[in-house]
Amino acid sequence: MIALLNKKILRSGDFSMLADKLTELRNKRKWTQQEIADKLEISRATYAQYETGRRTPDIDTLKRVAKLHKISLDELLGNETELTADEKAFIEHSQTLSFEELIEKYDLTVDGIKASKDEILDMVAFIKAKRILNQK
Repeated sequence: MIALLNKKILRSGDFSMLADKLTELRNKRKWTQQEIADKLEISRATYAQYETGRRTPDIDTLKRVAKLHKISLDELLGNETELTADEKAFIEHSQTLSFEELIEKYDLTVDGIKASKDEILDMVAFIKAKRILNQK
C-alpha cells in the first residue's frame, strides 16, 4: 500500500509511527477509541484499525485528527520542523532573562488580552501548586 501525504510517499510500514502517535494522543486525553471515533464521525472499528496500523486514514481524516488534537498535520505525521536562526536566537536570549525581565520585555496574552503582572504571578503560583500536588 502506498499513499501520498504531505508531499512524501509513505509505504504501509511507515504508518506504524502514525498508529503509535494516534494511540499516544488519545491516551494523553484519556479518551476511549469510541469517544474519538464519535468526534471524528467514524466507526470505532475503523479508528481501532488506524491505531493498529491495519488501515490508513485518508487525508481529510488526518486533518480532522490533527485539528481535534490541536496539532499540525506535520506533527501528527512525525515531520520535524527546523527552527529558523531568528527563532533559535530568541529562545536562547529568552532563557537568559530573569522572570522579572521576561514579563517586562514580552507580553503574555490570554484570549487576546494582555495579562497583568499579578495575573502572571497567579498563573505561576497555580503551576507550582499543581506540581506539588502531582508529586504526592
